[in-house]
Amino acid sequence: MALFTSAVYQNEFLPDGGTDVNSIVTIACSGAGAAGQTGSGDAGEIIIVDTSGSMGERNMQAAKQAAMVALDHILDGTYFAVVAGNHKAYLAYPMVQSGAGMVRMDARTRAEARRAISFFRADGGTAMGNWLNLAKALFDSIGGLAQKHAILLTDGENHNETPSNSTRRSATASAGFRWTAAASASTGRCPRSAPSPRHCWGRWTSFPTRPNWVRSSPN
Repeated sequence: MALFTSAVYQNEFLPDGGTDVNSIVTIACSGAGAAGQTGSGDAGEIIIVDTSGSMGERNMQAAKQAAMVALDHILDGTYFAVVAGNHKAYLAYPMVQSGAGMVRMDARTRAEARRAISFFRADGGTAMGNWLNLAKALFDSIGGLAQKHAILLTDGENHNETPSNSTRRSATASAGFRWTAAASASTGRCPRSAPSPRHCWGRWTSFPTRPNWVRSSPN
């Protein structure tokens, strides 16, 4: 189970006339590499990063950092992929157009995935169902995966899907794998138009400190 934690450090006091407060946010991820440690068969991990326009510069930078930390915690030998999502879904890594859509983690593929993530920019709308559809296709491209898990880094805004449409699409797309959603606490909650946890085998959580990325545990 992936666990994201953060700590914010700032000076609580301002001088007379001061208007700017600077802070340092440290984001850590643990447990993302737990897939494949027990049981038999291969494991697959997909990191999905919300790159829609609503993310903005601050949330986008935090999501990119969290995604890179997650990469560092995926065990070598685990199949993985990185997806960028706005109103469409894009396979950011590995950069293939046919065949297997995931590769095994090693030092080279980890570095290449980090480089791909570094180019992410916030732009476009949001349709989380498209992201989950692509994740399912990627898992299906690797036969015999015993463990399938996706990490979703998002601000929780799903502008281009209605709640009913999102629920229906997510129920179909996420069948057979679990996801963990780490949502920006700027929204304070999972909005109604986000994928339904009843169908995605997941649960959204958040807390009010911002900027922040928090854990969402599967049921």
